[in-house]
Amino acid sequence: MKKLATPLFMLFVYSIIAQNTFTIDINSYELGGNREVRIYIPPSYELDSARVYPMAVILDADYLFDVYVGNSILFSQKEKAPEQIVVGINQDNKRRYTDCAYDKLNSLPTNKSDSFYRFVRAELLNYMEENYRISPFKTIVGNTLTANFVNYFFIEDDPGFNAFVNINPYFAPDVPYMVETEVHKVKKNSYYYYLSSGDYLSGKRKSQNATVNSLFASLENEKFKYHFDDFSGATKTSSIGQSIPSAMHFIFGIYAAISKEELETKIKDLSPPDAIAYLENKYVEIEYQFGANLKIRESDIYA
Repeated sequence: MKKLATPLFMLFVYSIIAQNTFTIDINSYELGGNREVRIYIPPSYELDSARVYPMAVILDADYLFDVYVGNSILFSQKEKAPEQIVVGINQDNKRRYTDCAYDKLNSLPTNKSDSFYRFVRAELLNYMEENYRISPFKTIVGNTLTANFVNYFFIEDDPGFNAFVNINPYFAPDVPYMVETEVHKVKKNSYYYYLSSGDYLSGKRKSQNATVNSLFASLENEKFKYHFDDFSGATKTSSIGQSIPSAMHFIFGIYAAISKEELETKIKDLSPPDAIAYLENKYVEIEYQFGANLKIRESDIYA
């Protein structure tokens, strides 16, 4: 029976994706034409008109979108993360190089990729917020070149996203130091920054990501939440399937029910009043971060 559980659940997941995903064209002034995007809306969306949802924007949606949506369904089913609205920007192999190019002299977007930046930051986010019930919490995901592009949203004065998922990034030379500069400025909101790499990358890319990890891991700012995965024995393709659930676990960790580790390290030695206060603060933080008005789980009360 256990052998049937995984394929049956995956069939269930793909059925949900198919029934709740649609494709639209957004007419873009910045891009001078239409851009095709895919949108996934959770099945519960029509059941509660007051509920808001975190949103994820997926670059390279041609191959990242289904992986991200599938994991978001799995995590929400297991109460490890809130349900999410997911919007993917389709970029074929040629278009991604125009959308996400950078100037080799200053590591900043080129004129054309700056237009794509404004499309995402202004037009796409505005469209989604005007047409759907979006919570303030937003994630952006990219892979290799598009992962580097994700960072341009972090280094702006008011980042439009709260979580940044960098899968096997091909960093422009100065981008990590731009990120470092911005981390020192962060005082109000918390930001989640995920980075993955592995031995399947070229020596140059692997070495660069190791250097970036050393830099980011040394940054001392409690508002900058950082996680790094260094995969071995994987491939560039399979690492996508490893990176996305790992990033989701990192970003939405507080949403999950109290684990044995959390109980042992943070709650066990508290007095009863302090334990109650810890639990209340956990759920206040969940609502504040993700817009999820989650009722206190019975398992947390008796943890």
